[in-house]
Amino acid sequence: MMANNSNNSNVSAYDLSSHTISSTDNEEATTTVCPEGSVNEDDSVLYQMERKYFCCPYNDQKEKFEKLDDMPYIIDIFGSSPFQFGNSPLVAAHERVLELLVLDNLAIRRVGPFERFIGLAKNVTELLLSGNLLGWAEVSKLFRALPQLRVLNLSHNTALNTSSNDVEMAEAQKLDVLILNGLSLSFAVLRHVLPHAPALSELHLAKNNFVDISTSPPSPMPISLSLRELHLNDLFLAGNAIKTVDKICACGNETDRLCGELNALSLSNTMLSSWEAIENLESIRRLEELRVANIPLMDAYSEEERRNLVIGRLGALKLLNGSRIDERQREEAERFFIRYYTEVEKRPMVYERLVAEHGILEQLVKVDLTPKRYAKVLIRCDETEWVRTWVRLRLSGTVHALMQFAERLTNISIKMMRIFYMERSGFSPTELRVPSKQLRLLHIEDGDEFVVQSKMVLCAQPRQ
Repeated sequence: MMANNSNNSNVSAYDLSSHTISSTDNEEATTTVCPEGSVNEDDSVLYQMERKYFCCPYNDQKEKFEKLDDMPYIIDIFGSSPFQFGNSPLVAAHERVLELLVLDNLAIRRVGPFERFIGLAKNVTELLLSGNLLGWAEVSKLFRALPQLRVLNLSHNTALNTSSNDVEMAEAQKLDVLILNGLSLSFAVLRHVLPHAPALSELHLAKNNFVDISTSPPSPMPISLSLRELHLNDLFLAGNAIKTVDKICACGNETDRLCGELNALSLSNTMLSSWEAIENLESIRRLEELRVANIPLMDAYSEEERRNLVIGRLGALKLLNGSRIDERQREEAERFFIRYYTEVEKRPMVYERLVAEHGILEQLVKVDLTPKRYAKVLIRCDETEWVRTWVRLRLSGTVHALMQFAERLTNISIKMMRIFYMERSGFSPTELRVPSKQLRLLHIEDGDEFVVQSKMVLCAQPRQ
């Protein structure tokens, strides 16, 4: 950092490369904050880290500094500067305690000078490097340089699609979450790399084009889920062209034992098209969360059928497509499952277990609770040419609208009209006295009647 004094006093700067304070006397200072030798290293993690968390803030802030006659020098542009406040990433970077690095989409190909990178990033726990050009050799360097690393995002680093067999991978002892979305990784690469992350519990592999395990010729690839040998708890395989899921026990006792810890699996937007694939997930004993949205299997089913037929098959499931399953919902789903398959000749294996628990259930009577829109009713008037007319009455109308219609039929004006509603069941007539009343509130059924009469007019008798 540079500071000029009007009295040509000492000008001091903090040199990030040597971590010492340097000064010049009686001359204009031109010190730069960026470490020497990083100018031509813009494709490295180190350069982009220093540029984002060290250099830029200095360039943005140096014009704000004023001449300070009472300060012999400014030691720290991040920590001691009167223009920096709070625990920002800039302060953390300078103090070498930065824990989060976000360096997405910067065309990064390599780590850069290794020792200097270790000094600056040894406390990093979360590293986001999506959309860069790193290969497995550089990833191995990151494993060695970052002993505290817990979360690593390498999505869309297309250089990772190449074989990793010739790379001696370092150990990432604390790596808990690894995100490898948007690549075209083979299972051979995963089998080589992932065992070097013994604490891995969450693996994201969305949109990796998993279809086959051979390179030539292509062949359909079932998920063996043998990835559980990597001690995974969560596995995200959404967006891959996966068509089936093998039963875990078919992969061997060792795989069966290791799959026991997997409790979350995402298979949304895959090509699963059979119930057998869903049923085979039952062998993952601790599977509690499953996402299977937008798969071909569900296209032929209603929303109610999709949810209940999946829950009925997987007894340990507690979350389906993000929605929680409580005890009442599980019981309803299992009963729905029994009724659905009672009249089906080929039944899933789980059907017998559910029948043993809930018994054989009667089919529910389907009751249509949709409000009726029309009713076929009889309108009659015994006073005018014996009018008897069957009409299709719109139930969303009012008594006044019905009287207007009856006026045209009988030529009795509304003012002089009385109208009675008679149920087909034979109850006594009910006079409709409120013109604004909705007809639907009368619960009119087909076959009911409306009787129209004239009001009786009493004439005054002349006085004797």
